[in-house]
Amino acid sequence: TTGLDDNDSRTAVYFSIATHALPNLRKFPILAIYGPAGTGKTTLLLIIEQLSREAVKIDGKASDAVLRDALRAETTALIEEADDLQEKWMVNRYSKDSEAIEVNRANQGGWSKDTINMFGATALHRRTPFRDPAILSRSITVNSRPKDGGVRPFKAADFQLYKEGLGALAQEVNWEHGGDENTDRIADTWLPLLAVDAFLGGDWGQFAEQQMERARADLRLGHEEEPSQAVYRSFLALALQNEVLGPEERVLVADITRNVQDGLQLNSWQVGKLLRDMRFKTDTAGGKQYAYTGGSAMLVKAGLMLGVQDQWIEQELRKSAGPD
Repeated sequence: TTGLDDNDSRTAVYFSIATHALPNLRKFPILAIYGPAGTGKTTLLLIIEQLSREAVKIDGKASDAVLRDALRAETTALIEEADDLQEKWMVNRYSKDSEAIEVNRANQGGWSKDTINMFGATALHRRTPFRDPAILSRSITVNSRPKDGGVRPFKAADFQLYKEGLGALAQEVNWEHGGDENTDRIADTWLPLLAVDAFLGGDWGQFAEQQMERARADLRLGHEEEPSQAVYRSFLALALQNEVLGPEERVLVADITRNVQDGLQLNSWQVGKLLRDMRFKTDTAGGKQYAYTGGSAMLVKAGLMLGVQDQWIEQELRKSAGPD
């Protein structure tokens, strides 16, 4: 149907099989599809939709609030045109340990808190790589290619008949199998697909190992930021999960620490110290340490001081500048 090579085809199918085990897993990779126009990226998403557990199609051009609310727990989210997607949500989708986010919602009496659990499978197509290097350790890439004669017309019935069988197959897989667990996040990311491969014979694993080494090299190149910049990015990403960003909006320091880019090995005390050095207020409530945003202007000021380049900062600066 599309121009994928054998290894990338298996990657897409193994991903689809593993979605049927979502209730039994704690981490699940992001499947990112890249490739030129007309090479079947949308068709591949349609195929994965027919094969996967509780698939939900999402328009990547929808508003942030609509898109975020569609990323529900233990679904398989299929996102088209995902270049403008808020990348921070991919951390929540990846792990049950960071799945819950709190958002402020408007109601007749003002504002109320709502908790959304976002852990699930995500397959998307983009034109450009993710901005945040930390997403590299949580994602697996498939590259679409031109197909002789062009992409064949998609017929859902050609794939629907396999879904039940793949679901049954997933129940037989040993989800603890697939390599050295917990060696690093990249290994953990590939673990569900490696478990499927081990069950089916294990001859795709060499390709997976090559891809993991490439991802580790890319991740090392992405770790050129100073620790203070990485902590700021993590704080900003978590703060922006709220629809309202007032001076008293706060984020758990433990969450910031967990979502700092992989490899920095910072503890919560170090993260709190770095945030205070940036002039953010931290305080303890209920035995937990929080960092306060101080509002949008404070976040922008700190980002500019650190030399961080971020789309949200650019948008806020344009707002403050007013009309041309």
